[in-house]
Amino acid sequence: MLNDQMISGRTKASAIQEAAQNLVSVGVVAAQDLEGTNLDHKEAYTKVHGLGAVTWEYFCMLLGTPGVKADTWIVAAVSRALGRQVSPQEARQIVIGAAEALETNPTELDHALWTYERSRTVEDVVDVS
Repeated sequence: MLNDQMISGRTKASAIQEAAQNLVSVGVVAAQDLEGTNLDHKEAYTKVHGLGAVTWEYFCMLLGTPGVKADTWIVAAVSRALGRQVSPQEARQIVIGAAEALETNPTELDHALWTYERSRTVEDVVDVS
């Protein structure tokens, strides 16, 4: 339930409502209409204050498009694996490449990394910066 949860100084519900209106304006009226690689669709979503590329990626993933949501947990997992800090963009590309090499869906690898990273104890966490 969204209730009064905030994102970038506004309620998440208001951001989602604006994104939905924007998507309808570019012809997206059902989940199957959304194309993750369609720049008009992406712009309709990401031009909403508080919604950016990472949430766009996750939104598409939730609708069945393979992808990687390079959030804090994914960046941390990749940074730890490489022994250096990586950007969200680099982490995303590395996970996609690893998924290809492993012949698996990048979304499945994303979820596995995220779940593992979230399950680690404080003693396990190593700062690579």
